Amino acid sequence: MAEEPTTPNEGELPRAEQERQARRARRLDCYEQVKALQAEGMSISAIARALGINRRTAQKLVHAEAFPERVRRVGSASPHRYEQYLRERWEAGCQNVQQLWREICEQGYGGSSQAVRRFVSLWSRTPASRPEPLPHPASPRHAAWLLMHSDDKLTDEERAERDALRQQDAILQELYDIAQEFRRFVREQDSQALDDWLRKATATSIREIRGFARHLQRDLAAVEAALRLPWSNGQTEGQITRLKLLKRQMYGRAKLDLLRIRVLHRG
Repeated sequence: MAEEPTTPNEGELPRAEQERQARRARRLDCYEQVKALQAEGMSISAIARALGINRRTAQKLVHAEAFPERVRRVGSASPHRYEQYLRERWEAGCQNVQQLWREICEQGYGGSSQAVRRFVSLWSRTPASRPEPLPHPASPRHAAWLLMHSDDKLTDEERAERDALRQQDAILQELYDIAQEFRRFVREQDSQALDDWLRKATATSIREIRGFARHLQRDLAAVEAALRLPWSNGQTEGQITRLKLLKRQMYGRAKLDLLRIRVLHRG
């Protein structure tokens, strides 16, 4: 007698697969109940009311000749449809995830770079493609400080650490270029460079930079004025900060008349 094929225990399956099988079991049970009630001569509306399901769902199951399996679709947001191209580029030596992500985006891919990173994470990397690790990994705050400052503000050791960071990932190099360009035109008050920078920033793969650029565009007139005009609202902001400090110091102990006296007296 032939042996029945063995199936893995439920606990051995990944959680996502367990949930998928449970959903399928519920759909199959519903399908069998619909067919049983149909065989008894019940109408579609009556079946829907009896099982508490949508009438359109009941109609679909009544007319189905067999249990309708759900087909897993691979859409534009999945890197699987670009597997052949990604493998060819990977084996050709391009193992930079951000670069691969940009290339398949030009072909219609609509997903994130993180999905591409997870997809290629199991592929073996060649030793030559791995950048040299930093001797002391930089914290996010320290890395941001290194990427934002100019060469003349950094020591030789800090410049070497910054360059090593830029070589770790193309996204850090992209972030460095965008941050340095922003720093330059703000310090030099080069209003002509703003539009070009905004175009680059809104097209970047870095979500935080895109969000920052959108905020600047919402108040574009004020940003352009800050770059063109010699005046600053620093004095106004300073007075507002001082007023808030005095108000907090008197919280629960005084009213607006005392606050007015303190502001005028100290002014």
